[in-house]
Amino acid sequence: MIELATRAPSVHNTQPWRFQAGPGALDLYADRTRQLAHLDPTGRQLTISCGAALLFARVALAAAGVAHHVELMPNHDDFDLLARILLAGDQEAGPDETLLARTIPRRSTVRGIFDERRVPARLRDRLAADAASEGAWLRWIDSPPERAVTAVLVTRATRVEEADPAYRAELRRWRRDGGPDGVPAAALPYPPPRQRASDAPLRDFEPDNARLEAGQATARILLRLTAAGAAASPLGQVLDLPWTREQLRLRLGLLGHPQMLLRLGYAPAGGPGTPRRPVEDVLADQVAEARAGSTQDARPDRSPHVRAGLAPNARTDPVRPGAGNRSASVLT
Repeated sequence: MIELATRAPSVHNTQPWRFQAGPGALDLYADRTRQLAHLDPTGRQLTISCGAALLFARVALAAAGVAHHVELMPNHDDFDLLARILLAGDQEAGPDETLLARTIPRRSTVRGIFDERRVPARLRDRLAADAASEGAWLRWIDSPPERAVTAVLVTRATRVEEADPAYRAELRRWRRDGGPDGVPAAALPYPPPRQRASDAPLRDFEPDNARLEAGQATARILLRLTAAGAAASPLGQVLDLPWTREQLRLRLGLLGHPQMLLRLGYAPAGGPGTPRRPVEDVLADQVAEARAGSTQDARPDRSPHVRAGLAPNARTDPVRPGAGNRSASVLT
């Protein structure tokens, strides 16, 4: 399950998460050592990335027939503890979660050029339902004026970032080949901005817990697209900069603050993937860490007790996918 959770997308493939197993529960923590200090000083993208990992973990558990209940930000004294998954016994694995779990190894970010096919109405409706299941709204940017505004703002933000020496230096640190994280050079053939900014669904979520909801909604949408043979490409530059993010909100008439911008459509499959850290690097055992005297600095434990800590307990809590702030919105 953890191996599937770590297949989640993350900003520059930083994989800024760690999991801790305990009796009948699994905690998700933010790994601040992997935060992009210049590009993401507030941790917004880090939290969204962790939300995606949380959704992948939930899908894997449901497909394995494990009922669960999710608490977001369960400890107000520990802001790095983003979520707690409480295991609630066995349940029948549903066909939809099984389908999505099987798509996790196949999902990848498209960085090339999309063809002219549009996402069909039936798939659009399903994506909207997926977003709603995670407490979000989905709105498509379809009209020529809105698409033009989006393209211009993406281009402006891209130029600003590319002219920033600190941004370029941070990006170089996460571009590498042969490691367990970062983005390999072969996975970076970005097309020109004018070829990137089309068919862009935008998700706008409220702050705090809703950033985790944003990540979960994004992850569920990405898995649905993969299962349908479609693809996605992030256009996050426009949301990295406060002024372009605010301009996008105003020009599109959004009520909240946009958290994710994607181009959706169809593109050739089979592009290079990105590496992932091994499970032992991201999973720790609560008991083992307590014995080491610290829940912060202990090394991950690979003993059988880690697996035992993931066994369902006797709780009878109902499954509550996407529990959280239903006022969060998604735009397409």
